[in-house]
Amino acid sequence: MLQMGGCQDHDFKVPITVISIQYPDGTIQTTAQGTGIVDWASVTNKPLTFPPSVHSHDALYKPIGYVPTWAEITSKPPEIDLAAAILTLGYLPIPSKTTAEINALVVPSGMAGLVYDRTLGVYKVRKGLVWAIVITDR
Repeated sequence: MLQMGGCQDHDFKVPITVISIQYPDGTIQTTAQGTGIVDWASVTNKPLTFPPSVHSHDALYKPIGYVPTWAEITSKPPEIDLAAAILTLGYLPIPSKTTAEINALVVPSGMAGLVYDRTLGVYKVRKGLVWAIVITDR
């Protein structure tokens, strides 16, 4: 394959055989194949310059930082209702955090919570504005 963009004349001396066919209507079809040498200067009907074509990659690539919508994401797993998903577990996972992480939690007013304090090795429940230790047989 000859590539003719921005190269020097000597870059186009490649081994080929040129075959020309003249049709009854006077048109000539020229093809190249096999071996031989064709000098760049002997190539006819070539453009004087090779300007870049006007094009855009915007349709092919998204800008850095682009966040797709949920609908644009393909091959995602099927959606399942959270309550239905919890029922399939057979147990309720309880978060495990350090005492410092638990004390930094912001629990909305009127909400309750349950967490395992891995620093102290105990369960805690949100009672009013404080975390209370759940007394167990441990």
